[in-house]
Amino acid sequence: MPAQDFGCEQCGGHDADLDIRELAGTGTVLEAVLITRHPNPQVATPLTLGRIQLTEGPVVYGALSHGDDAPSSGWSGVHVFARDDDSGAGPSQVFVPVSRGANA
Repeated sequence: MPAQDFGCEQCGGHDADLDIRELAGTGTVLEAVLITRHPNPQVATPLTLGRIQLTEGPVVYGALSHGDDAPSSGWSGVHVFARDDDSGAGPSQVFVPVSRGANA
């Protein structure tokens, strides 16, 4: 996952207080929300954003992709993995359901 500089939601630590670690990019969706308008006009909408509990423990926020027919609901509890999205239509990395496979 790309490093974020938001800091830790549990301890409030920032910068030197935090360790950078390589993560597998797999986890479980805790909740999701459908974004229909974004303040940056270059961000394609609609876009489903999720709160994902990674396998290693941290919680991250990221774009969820389910193909062109991306549902806005039903994500809670879905096992996902991060993959690069070079389409240029949205975020450079998205989470997709494990059941879709690595080529989804």
